[in-house]
Amino acid sequence: MKSAEYEVITEDRSKLDLRDPDKTHRFLKKRKPDSVIVAAGVVGGIRANRSRPVDFLSDNALIALNTINGAFRAEVKKLIYLSSNCIYPRDATPPHKVEMIGQAAMEPTNQSYGSAKLLGMKLCESYQQQYGFNYFSVVPTNTFGPGDSLNESEGHVISDLILKSFRLSRDAADSKILKLWGTGSAVREFLYIDDLADALCFLHDSYRGQKPINIGGGEVLSVRDLAGQIIDAIDATIQLEFDTSQPDGAPVRVLDNSELSSLGWRPTTGFDYGLSQTITWYRSQRRDSR
Repeated sequence: MKSAEYEVITEDRSKLDLRDPDKTHRFLKKRKPDSVIVAAGVVGGIRANRSRPVDFLSDNALIALNTINGAFRAEVKKLIYLSSNCIYPRDATPPHKVEMIGQAAMEPTNQSYGSAKLLGMKLCESYQQQYGFNYFSVVPTNTFGPGDSLNESEGHVISDLILKSFRLSRDAADSKILKLWGTGSAVREFLYIDDLADALCFLHDSYRGQKPINIGGGEVLSVRDLAGQIIDAIDATIQLEFDTSQPDGAPVRVLDNSELSSLGWRPTTGFDYGLSQTITWYRSQRRDSR
């Protein structure tokens, strides 16, 4: 939302734990926002999802329940809940349409996270049905950009590859090997964070529907090609090595963006520019942390 039109209220996670229902409800009642966009969540890559399924399920379920129920109690009439593309069936045929959600099993490596996201989506749907509130969910594709995780293996694939590449670039060893899980053949779609923010503003002002909306339309790359592009930008001497004993995750994640396009929105940031901006930000964080 444009700053000239809206006052945007946020709160740092160190001050407000959305897993705590009382604190969440008090915050919303005190600030009395006109709208709520629920983007908070406990996230990570395949390794984190496999090692901490309880955290990914319970923490994200609590965040969804507390923020959505808290918004209702604070009489917030409009709410947008950010789900995840991992809610789609593991072997869904691309491009993924929202009608496919729930038709088959999710990818096992992120099933806990996906289940929590489905809960949030269903709760939005229920508030629409029972009270007529304009609560709806969006399903963003893989998003990247400045401000992502600064911890290896805790962020999404682009942040993790950048962090590992920077660490290896400082290594004095003759052989620099970036080891990745899987075969590298998994295909993902990537959307720059500014485009996601723009899409949310657009939907906030223009969407009055009930069904979930995909936010896609980004660049489509295999993990192998993505890793190669990041290495070339940071340190071309790094070599890729894939551990094929480990999972790839879902084979393809590409969202159908036709509904959003028909409403008049498309992403405008080129992938190469977005990746360059992201790497520059991570480089600045490394300098600041010395």
